[in-house]
Amino acid sequence: MTQYFDSRGQMIRIGKQLGTGGEGSVFELPGDSRYVAKIYHHPVANEKAEKLRLMASLASEDLTKFAALPVATLSNARNGSIVGLVMPRVSGHSEIHNLYSPAHRKLKFPDKDWTFLVHVAMNCAASFDALHLKSLVIGDVNQGNVMVGRILKLSVF
Repeated sequence: MTQYFDSRGQMIRIGKQLGTGGEGSVFELPGDSRYVAKIYHHPVANEKAEKLRLMASLASEDLTKFAALPVATLSNARNGSIVGLVMPRVSGHSEIHNLYSPAHRKLKFPDKDWTFLVHVAMNCAASFDALHLKSLVIGDVNQGNVMVGRILKLSVF
């Protein structure tokens, strides 16, 4: 198992890789199924590192109930350069296009009607508003970053 250090200097071990994307790979955190670690493929520039530190400092329990904000940064060494982050794990949800696309909705949400669509839209707007009230701006809004389940989860990465 590979180890990193979080922003408090605590050792964090990562486990199995769960997925990979353009920016980095996501790994499970053994012993804590509530969170995952995202490790970037390339060094994190200073400006982005500052942004990640600020976002992690603003992540509160009330926000992480509906948004997958970073809750800690990760480094290769205590007080080292940022190489990744820890964020809430989002599982059991579908990308929002599976709801708003009529063809996908028939497959993924066959029992949901217009009332449910409006409810999800209101939750999405309220989620964005709550993040904006904390001075957080979502820079990558797309159908793959908004998840729908029993509650709405936003992934800001």
